[in-house]
Amino acid sequence: MIEEVKKVILADDDAPTAELLRMALEGAGYEVEIFNNGQEAWERLLSQHEPALVIMDWIMPGIPGIEICRSITGLGMHQQLYVMMISGLSESEQIIEAIDAGADDYMRKPLLIPELLARIRVASRRLGRLAALEKRVAEMTAAQHGRYEMRGIIGKGGLGEVFEGWDGLLGRSVAIKRFRPLIKSNSEAQAEMKREARIMASLNHPNLTTVYDCWDSPMGAFVVMELLRGTDLDKIVEDGRISDPLFNKLAEHVLSGLDAAHRAGILHCDLKPSNIMVVGDPLKDMDDVRVKILDFGVARLVSEVREMHTHESAFVEGSLYFIAPEILAAEPIDVRSDLYSVGHILFYALTGKHAAQGYSVEDVIDSHLAGRNYHLSDTRQDLPMRLCSWVESLMARQPSDRPPTAHEALTGFRSLFAAHSP
Repeated sequence: MIEEVKKVILADDDAPTAELLRMALEGAGYEVEIFNNGQEAWERLLSQHEPALVIMDWIMPGIPGIEICRSITGLGMHQQLYVMMISGLSESEQIIEAIDAGADDYMRKPLLIPELLARIRVASRRLGRLAALEKRVAEMTAAQHGRYEMRGIIGKGGLGEVFEGWDGLLGRSVAIKRFRPLIKSNSEAQAEMKREARIMASLNHPNLTTVYDCWDSPMGAFVVMELLRGTDLDKIVEDGRISDPLFNKLAEHVLSGLDAAHRAGILHCDLKPSNIMVVGDPLKDMDDVRVKILDFGVARLVSEVREMHTHESAFVEGSLYFIAPEILAAEPIDVRSDLYSVGHILFYALTGKHAAQGYSVEDVIDSHLAGRNYHLSDTRQDLPMRLCSWVESLMARQPSDRPPTAHEALTGFRSLFAAHSP
């Protein structure tokens, strides 16, 4: 018998309605989390790795529920979320807009609790079937590739999930990433994935995640990589301003890893703080700290970059704040597209803020396309102007105004200190 999903995430800034729903849902045996701010609800949903029901108010402070719904759809998170939009808006056009945005269901306020619970039960069973299917996928993977043992899920996103695994042949822990079937599920895409995996496996660079194995199946593409124990940059920045030694190592290691991959003909196209891991403890021994770029060459096949990064699907776990404008505009891309992302990552590391900002997805996209970024020198007046200018050069709207290669960007970074050393 398939178990029902009992997790409910409720986003509604109407406190009396939220409390009424909480009492009704908990009385029916559901576990409820309540958020009255759209931004907080979205951040929580990005970290939701298990199936959950989402009840979302259309209008909320921070990010409106309708915009969150569009982002969920763009990211492909309906693999693990069932979204019910609730609102006092009752016109047919608004209901159609909610369904077009990706809502699985829609209810008008004031809500009828018995009807709500009946719909929730249906959604709960649907998510339960999806969870059972994912479990079956893991079992089939283990059966087909008995060398690897799945030991638990590490993370999940729109493109797939990452498992901690065990390589029984070589006796070591690994990370196994499953990518759901690609947009171009054909021999050309499969060949490209395998080609890039082979290149990454051959690079063996200290700042790139090592790839061990890959294969393709009807369940999607699988890539086996080294299992890293560390902290992603997002978490480090959240905990406080990054130290100067760690920032220097971050810039050095990321650009060094990029240079090696670019020389091998691979672009990343999805660089963001959550794809950068700091291995080691910066507070104890900076010499032992290494910075690793995750998902390099396998997170996005270069041949599919433009199809994955449309205006609706660009909001991929925070990617929107770091994505190059030429990708958004479907213009030609090259190594400088990755450098643009690095500039925004370094700005974020130094300030804790995004250089491209806005109140909606469209606002942030427009900020990238118009080259409307905050100046680092305005946000961190204590930083040397030469460092601010170097970071801002990476974030230039036109690729021709950025450093031509990661190697030249790294050389420019090193010269900032060489020219001012005693």
